[in-house]
Amino acid sequence: MQPRGTDPPRYRVTVDFREINIKLRRQQFPLTPVDTILDRLAGHKYYTQLDFCQAYLAVEIDEESRHITQFRTRQGAYSFNRLPAGISVAPAVFCELIQRIFNELLWVEVLSFLDDLILPSKTVEDGIDLLARVLDRLQGAGLKLQPHKCKLLQTQAHILGVRIENGNISEDPPELKSCVDWNFLPP
Repeated sequence: MQPRGTDPPRYRVTVDFREINIKLRRQQFPLTPVDTILDRLAGHKYYTQLDFCQAYLAVEIDEESRHITQFRTRQGAYSFNRLPAGISVAPAVFCELIQRIFNELLWVEVLSFLDDLILPSKTVEDGIDLLARVLDRLQGAGLKLQPHKCKLLQTQAHILGVRIENGNISEDPPELKSCVDWNFLPP
Protein backbone atom coordinates (compact mmCIF):
# COMPACT_ATOMS: atom_id res chain seq x y z
CA MET A 1 0.00 0.00 0.00
CA GLN A 2 1.23 3.45 -0.88
CA PRO A 3 -0.12 6.61 0.73
CA ARG A 4 -1.63 9.03 -1.74
CA GLY A 5 -2.57 12.50 -0.62
CA THR A 6 -2.53 13.71 2.95
CA ASP A 7 -5.80 15.05 4.23
CA PRO A 8 -7.42 12.58 4.74
CA PRO A 9 -4.78 10.04 3.68
CA ARG A 10 -5.77 7.81 0.79
CA TYR A 11 -4.05 4.61 -0.17
CA ARG A 12 -3.65 2.64 -3.35
CA VAL A 13 -2.49 -0.90 -3.88
CA THR A 14 0.75 -1.14 -5.81
CA VAL A 15 1.89 -4.41 -7.32
CA ASP A 16 5.12 -5.20 -9.16
CA PHE A 17 3.91 -6.66 -12.46
CA ARG A 18 7.34 -6.94 -14.14
CA GLU A 19 7.28 -10.76 -14.32
CA ILE A 20 3.74 -10.76 -15.65
CA ASN A 21 4.49 -8.03 -18.19
CA ILE A 22 7.27 -10.15 -19.70
CA LYS A 23 4.73 -12.89 -20.42
CA LEU A 24 1.90 -10.69 -21.69
CA ARG A 25 1.31 -10.44 -25.42
CA ARG A 26 1.87 -6.81 -26.31
CA GLN A 27 -1.21 -5.04 -27.50
CA GLN A 28 -0.28 -2.60 -30.22
CA PHE A 29 -2.20 0.65 -30.19
CA PRO A 30 -0.01 3.49 -31.42
CA LEU A 31 0.18 6.75 -29.53
CA THR A 32 -0.64 9.77 -31.62
CA PRO A 33 2.50 11.71 -32.49
CA VAL A 34 2.85 14.90 -30.47
CA ASP A 35 3.16 17.03 -33.61
CA THR A 36 -0.22 15.73 -34.82
CA ILE A 37 -1.82 16.82 -31.54
CA LEU A 38 -0.16 20.23 -31.69
CA ASP A 39 -1.27 20.73 -35.30
CA ARG A 40 -4.89 20.10 -34.23
CA LEU A 41 -4.59 22.54 -31.30
CA ALA A 42 -3.24 25.41 -33.38
CA GLY A 43 -5.74 28.05 -34.43
CA HIS A 44 -8.11 27.64 -31.48
CA LYS A 45 -8.73 30.20 -28.77
CA TYR A 46 -10.02 28.05 -25.88
CA TYR A 47 -8.77 24.77 -24.47
CA THR A 48 -10.45 22.39 -22.06
CA GLN A 49 -8.22 19.74 -20.49
CA LEU A 50 -9.85 16.74 -18.83
CA ASP A 51 -7.96 14.35 -16.59
CA PHE A 52 -9.40 10.93 -15.80
CA CYS A 53 -9.74 9.59 -12.28
CA GLN A 54 -7.90 6.25 -12.11
CA ALA A 55 -8.38 5.80 -15.84
CA TYR A 56 -7.21 2.21 -16.18
CA LEU A 57 -9.34 1.04 -13.26
CA ALA A 58 -12.40 2.00 -15.30
CA VAL A 59 -11.71 -0.98 -17.56
CA GLU A 60 -13.13 -4.28 -16.34
CA ILE A 61 -10.94 -7.36 -16.78
CA ASP A 62 -12.56 -10.46 -18.29
CA GLU A 63 -13.30 -13.10 -15.67
CA GLU A 64 -10.98 -15.62 -17.35
CA SER A 65 -8.06 -13.13 -17.35
CA ARG A 66 -8.23 -11.92 -13.75
CA HIS A 67 -5.89 -14.63 -12.49
CA ILE A 68 -3.06 -12.89 -14.37
CA THR A 69 -3.22 -9.97 -11.92
CA GLN A 70 -3.05 -12.18 -8.82
CA PHE A 71 -0.86 -10.96 -5.99
CA ARG A 72 -0.27 -12.20 -2.46
CA THR A 73 -0.31 -10.50 0.90
CA ARG A 74 -0.05 -11.83 4.45
CA GLN A 75 -3.84 -11.96 4.45
CA GLY A 76 -4.15 -14.08 1.28
CA ALA A 77 -4.17 -13.97 -2.52
CA TYR A 78 -6.15 -11.41 -4.47
CA SER A 79 -6.78 -10.52 -8.11
CA PHE A 80 -7.85 -7.28 -9.73
CA ASN A 81 -11.33 -7.10 -11.26
CA ARG A 82 -10.32 -3.93 -13.08
CA LEU A 83 -7.22 -3.04 -15.06
CA PRO A 84 -4.49 -1.80 -12.71
CA ALA A 85 -1.75 0.66 -13.60
CA GLY A 86 1.52 -1.17 -14.09
CA ILE A 87 0.17 -3.79 -16.47
CA SER A 88 2.02 -3.23 -19.76
CA VAL A 89 -1.12 -3.47 -21.90
CA ALA A 90 -3.06 -0.90 -19.84
CA PRO A 91 -2.29 2.19 -21.98
CA ALA A 92 -3.23 0.42 -25.22
CA VAL A 93 -6.44 -1.01 -23.75
CA PHE A 94 -7.46 2.40 -22.41
CA CYS A 95 -6.65 4.15 -25.71
CA GLU A 96 -8.84 1.62 -27.54
CA LEU A 97 -11.66 2.35 -25.10
CA ILE A 98 -11.35 6.09 -25.76
CA GLN A 99 -11.38 5.35 -29.50
CA ARG A 100 -14.67 3.45 -29.14
CA ILE A 101 -16.28 6.10 -26.91
CA PHE A 102 -15.42 9.12 -29.06
CA ASN A 103 -15.27 7.42 -32.46
CA GLU A 104 -16.18 10.19 -34.96
CA LEU A 105 -15.24 13.02 -32.57
CA LEU A 106 -11.69 11.81 -31.95
CA TRP A 107 -9.06 13.88 -33.76
CA VAL A 108 -11.77 16.13 -35.16
CA GLU A 109 -13.04 17.79 -31.96
CA VAL A 110 -11.56 15.66 -29.16
CA LEU A 111 -7.84 15.03 -28.77
CA SER A 112 -6.51 12.24 -26.62
CA PHE A 113 -3.09 11.45 -25.19
CA LEU A 114 -3.01 8.44 -22.85
CA ASP A 115 -5.42 9.37 -20.05
CA ASP A 116 -5.87 13.05 -20.90
CA LEU A 117 -8.43 14.65 -23.20
CA ILE A 118 -8.05 18.04 -24.81
CA LEU A 119 -11.03 19.86 -26.27
CA PRO A 120 -10.02 22.85 -28.39
CA SER A 121 -12.66 25.37 -29.45
CA LYS A 122 -12.82 28.70 -31.24
CA THR A 123 -15.60 30.18 -29.09
CA VAL A 124 -16.83 29.74 -25.54
CA GLU A 125 -20.21 28.56 -26.85
CA ASP A 126 -18.59 25.88 -29.03
CA GLY A 127 -16.44 24.82 -26.07
CA ILE A 128 -19.45 24.47 -23.77
CA ASP A 129 -21.36 22.48 -26.40
CA LEU A 130 -18.41 20.14 -26.99
CA LEU A 131 -17.82 19.71 -23.26
CA ALA A 132 -21.49 18.75 -22.74
CA ARG A 133 -21.28 16.12 -25.51
CA VAL A 134 -18.01 14.73 -24.13
CA LEU A 135 -19.34 14.56 -20.56
CA ASP A 136 -22.45 12.71 -21.79
CA ARG A 137 -20.29 10.09 -23.48
CA LEU A 138 -18.00 9.75 -20.46
CA GLN A 139 -20.99 9.31 -18.17
CA GLY A 140 -22.46 6.69 -20.50
CA ALA A 141 -19.17 4.80 -20.42
CA GLY A 142 -18.89 5.05 -16.63
CA LEU A 143 -15.64 7.06 -16.76
CA LYS A 144 -14.91 9.65 -14.10
CA LEU A 145 -12.78 12.77 -14.09
CA GLN A 146 -10.65 14.42 -11.43
CA PRO A 147 -12.33 17.84 -11.19
CA HIS A 148 -9.37 19.48 -9.44
CA LYS A 149 -7.12 18.55 -12.39
CA CYS A 150 -9.52 19.59 -15.15
CA LYS A 151 -9.15 23.01 -16.75
CA LEU A 152 -12.17 24.41 -18.53
CA LEU A 153 -12.15 26.89 -21.40
CA GLN A 154 -8.69 28.29 -20.72
CA THR A 155 -7.09 30.71 -23.17
CA GLN A 156 -3.79 28.89 -22.71
CA ALA A 157 -2.86 25.28 -22.18
CA HIS A 158 0.35 23.63 -21.03
CA ILE A 159 0.66 20.19 -22.54
CA LEU A 160 3.37 17.88 -23.81
CA GLY A 161 6.14 20.39 -23.13
CA VAL A 162 4.55 23.29 -24.95
CA ARG A 163 2.34 26.27 -24.19
CA ILE A 164 -0.57 27.01 -26.49
CA GLU A 165 -2.06 30.47 -26.25
CA ASN A 166 -4.44 32.18 -28.67
CA GLY A 167 -3.73 29.54 -31.28
CA ASN A 168 0.05 29.99 -31.06
CA ILE A 169 2.40 27.23 -29.93
CA SER A 170 5.64 27.90 -28.06
CA GLU A 171 8.02 25.99 -25.83
CA ASP A 172 7.07 25.76 -22.17
CA PRO A 173 10.43 26.08 -20.37
CA PRO A 174 9.24 24.83 -16.92
CA GLU A 175 7.76 21.70 -18.55
CA LEU A 176 10.85 21.08 -20.66
CA LYS A 177 13.24 21.67 -17.73
CA SER A 178 12.03 18.54 -15.93
CA CYS A 179 12.63 16.48 -19.09
CA VAL A 180 16.08 17.95 -19.68
CA ASP A 181 17.08 17.55 -16.01
CA TRP A 182 15.76 14.01 -15.73
CA ASN A 183 18.67 11.60 -15.25
CA PHE A 184 17.24 8.46 -16.79
CA LEU A 185 20.52 6.55 -16.93
CA PRO A 186 21.36 4.43 -13.91
CA PRO A 187 24.43 5.56 -11.92
